[in-house]
Order: sequence, then structure tokens, then C-alpha cells
Amino acid sequence: QVQRLRLIGLGHQQKINSRRNAAACVLPFRTGIDKLHFGSNETCHRRDISHCSRKLRDSNITTLNGAGNYSRRVDRNLIRCGYGTFDGMLHRDIAGVNARLTDECKQYGPDMLLPVGSINPTLPDWHEDLRRCHEDHGMRIIRLHPNYHDYRLDQDECHALFSLATKRRLVIQIALKMEDVRLHHPLMQVPTVDVTSLQRLVERYPDLRLVVMNNYGTISNDSAASLAATGKVYFEISHSERVGTLETLVRQVPYERLLFGSHFPFFNLDASLLKFRESHIGEEMTKAIQRRNAHQILTDVT
Repeated sequence: QVQRLRLIGLGHQQKINSRRNAAACVLPFRTGIDKLHFGSNETCHRRDISHCSRKLRDSNITTLNGAGNYSRRVDRNLIRCGYGTFDGMLHRDIAGVNARLTDECKQYGPDMLLPVGSINPTLPDWHEDLRRCHEDHGMRIIRLHPNYHDYRLDQDECHALFSLATKRRLVIQIALKMEDVRLHHPLMQVPTVDVTSLQRLVERYPDLRLVVMNNYGTISNDSAASLAATGKVYFEISHSERVGTLETLVRQVPYERLLFGSHFPFFNLDASLLKFRESHIGEEMTKAIQRRNAHQILTDVT
């Protein structure tokens, strides 16, 4: 089974044999590893993690969701990555998916990988899945795939999930898409998440920390600025691909609400790093997007 992982803040078109898990989250909230390069699981995991860690350390970047002690100093070069699983998109046994994910994080990166749980609010016992994520696995971040799980953001189940996440002080990631819909097979079309009700949802839960992932043309910069002004909404930059994209973004969206992200392994690992070289946004904004904003989010929920 082919899995994909993403390092939020990284993007590397690399294939890896990773059994079931794929993640997505470096610094901002998503990271991943993929699995299409055959070899021993342990070797592939460690090689991929080592490769990504070197890239991040060389660029002086830390990750938003990572495992380990959040109180550690950011400047100690400990790369923290949120590690999720693509099994959560298609499997119905979400409890088993999250348990395996937690075990792999402990096995391959106890001081680096922070498990990001999957929740499907259309399943019968999703409340228990959420409780397990928070209480049993110690997760602080959960990821939603409304398009793959076939629900809208304005449905009662979604409101109930947002309400419980707010009470538990969890961070919610919403993946708007996994790849360009133009690349989907004609018989396997998965539309981009409908975000028309997102503004009302944020207004209803202003204290919820929400990270919008894989946004390319779905939410305009003006709408993103409005969402950021309404609630605690953040946007990762992996899908911002125009020339001088960061300079354009920070003119409209507060830089305090931007997170370093990479759509690894779909995008090249260096793509997100190069955005900081070709955009002149200054040291203050660079540090905030690459490290400080993500660190602050985790500090707020711990």
C-alpha cells in the first residue's frame, strides 16, 4: 500500500517504503514521508527523517508539530515534525490508524515526531476516537479530510467536532485537497473542500486554532486575511507558488498567521525553502514564518 508523508515546511519528490504511514507537518503542521521506494521500513524511515532534518537544520528551521518537550529551546536545532497518516483518509478503523501512527512515532522519532491524529466525524464513535487521540495518545493536533470523508463544514457533525476540539484546546488542520484535481483519474474524482461556510464556522468558534492546508486558489488572500482577523486561523505556505509569493502574502495576510509548510512528497523539498530566498521579507518575518508562529501555537495548546 502506497502511503505519502509530508514535512510541513518541506517538499521532496521522494519515494519511500513506509508501511502504512504518511505524514505531513514540519514547522507549521504537516509533514510527510512517502512510500514507493522499496527497502526495509526502518532504513527508509530513518534515511528520510535524517535527510529532511539536515535540510531544515541547514536552513535553521524548526517544525511546528513535533514530538518531544515543547519547552526546549528552539535554537537547539531539534527538528520537530508533525507526523500524520494517509490511512486516516480511507480506513474506517480510525482508532487502529491512530494507534499505529503513535507507535511508529515512538519507534522512529520519539524526540522528533509528533503524531497528528485523523478524525472522521461521519463515523459512529468519532467522539471516542477524539478522546483517544487526546487522552491516550497525547495528541495536540488532529487533521480533517472533509472531501475524502464526504461531509460539509456546515454539517452538525463538523460543528460538534469543532466544539469538542475547542474545549480540549486541540489544533485542527483542514486539508483542502491532496493534489490538483486536474490530475485525478476520471473515475476517482475528489473535489476540493467547499470553504463557503468556513467564515461562519470561525466566527462561531473564535478560540479554536485552525490551520488551513494545501490552499491554492481555494481561499483568496483577501478572504484569508478576513479569516485571520475573525479567529485564530493560520495558513501554511506550501501551495503558494507565484514569483515573490511571500512578499505578496504578507501584504494581505498577517505574517503572524503564516506557517512554513511543504507538500512533501508531492512537491520538492527545496521548493518551500527557496521561497525565502527569492522573496525579500526581512529577518523578523522569516523567523516568524519558519519557527516562531508554529512554536507559539504549540505553546498555547500545551
